[in-house]
Amino acid sequence: YGAVSIGLTILSMATTITLVGLNTGIGRYLPRNHTESFKRSVLVTSLRIAVPLSTGAAVVLFASADLLARNIFHAPETTAVLQAFSIAIPFSVIAELAVGAMRGNQRSLPKVYIQNIALPVSRLLLIVVFVALGFGASGMATAYAIAYAIAGVIGCYFLVQHTPLL
Repeated sequence: YGAVSIGLTILSMATTITLVGLNTGIGRYLPRNHTESFKRSVLVTSLRIAVPLSTGAAVVLFASADLLARNIFHAPETTAVLQAFSIAIPFSVIAELAVGAMRGNQRSLPKVYIQNIALPVSRLLLIVVFVALGFGASGMATAYAIAYAIAGVIGCYFLVQHTPLL
C-alpha cells in the first residue's frame, strides 16, 4: 500500500505541475469571448502546452522509476508501481483540461461524469479485479492508470463533442 500511496502522490504532483494552471485558465478565458476561433485557440494552445509537458514528465518518470525505487525509496519492487503511475500522467492532465473546458462552456455534467463517476467507479472495479487476480501493488497501480486513461478518453470525447476544438 505504501508504494501505491507514493505513486499516487507522484501522479498528483506531476499532474499539478504539468498543468501549469491551464485547467483553471481555460475555465476563465472561454466565457470571455464567444467566437469559435477564440475558443478553439484557447483550447488548442492549452493542449499544445500541457500535453507535451505531461508526456515529457511521464517519460522521465518511467525511465527513472528503477533509479528512484532503488536509491530514493530503497524498495526495488516499487519500480512497476512508479512506471504504471507515470503512464497515467498525460491522461490525468487531459481529463483535467477537459473539465476546465467544460466549466468554461458552463457545462457541469461532464465534470460529474469524468471526476465523480468514471474515475472512481472504474478505479474501484479495476482494483477489485486486479487484486482478486493476485497482482498486488503493481495491479493496483495499473488499475489507477487504466482508470485515468478511461477518464482521459471520456474527457477527449467531451472536448470533441462540446467544444470547437476540431
